[in-house]
Amino acid sequence: MVIINLDSLAISDMTNQLTKWSGSYLPNIRLPKPEYAHAIYQNLCLAIKQQDVLFLIIGKLLKEIKDKQLFKQLDFDTFTDFVYSEELGFSGESAWLYIRVYDYYIETLRLSEEYVATLPVSRLSLMIPVLKKISGRNNKLEEIEKLKALRNNDFLLKLRQDRRTDRPVVYRSKKLGKWIIEYYEDVVKTVNLGKFDDYLKR
Repeated sequence: MVIINLDSLAISDMTNQLTKWSGSYLPNIRLPKPEYAHAIYQNLCLAIKQQDVLFLIIGKLLKEIKDKQLFKQLDFDTFTDFVYSEELGFSGESAWLYIRVYDYYIETLRLSEEYVATLPVSRLSLMIPVLKKISGRNNKLEEIEKLKALRNNDFLLKLRQDRRTDRPVVYRSKKLGKWIIEYYEDVVKTVNLGKFDDYLKR
């Protein structure tokens, strides 16, 4: 495993740069509270958008390392070991999400990084299954524009409508003490197995 050591001067320099950068996002504290809240909110939105630009760079670099198996040059046996390493600290499926989004929008659909970065990574990821069902690049681009224009609640509602053929949603209700199954009756056939107590008596 390759460990990159940073000397204290380099760490100090990075800390100073980060402090200077993060400080620039804080508006003038002397603003009246409502204006200060709106300014903070606008700066938060800007920071989130900048993060979304970074995810494309992360996705591109991870894909390069994965596709060319460069992780072996860094003394990792597998790409999974590499992304879960302490140095990178990826959690769950985040590394694969970055790769998948970069691969689909930049390499498959050949969209510009500037255009893709106008949408949050979470929305881009959720859109991929919907777009894969649509034939033709132009039709996919039209659908992206439609989805891009939707407010978050409308976007999630649209996704639920498009996923009508997906499996039912199943969860346990503590209040009712029963399992809840959410499904669309026109695409799901239900089979009643009787009472569970009767099943246990067999």
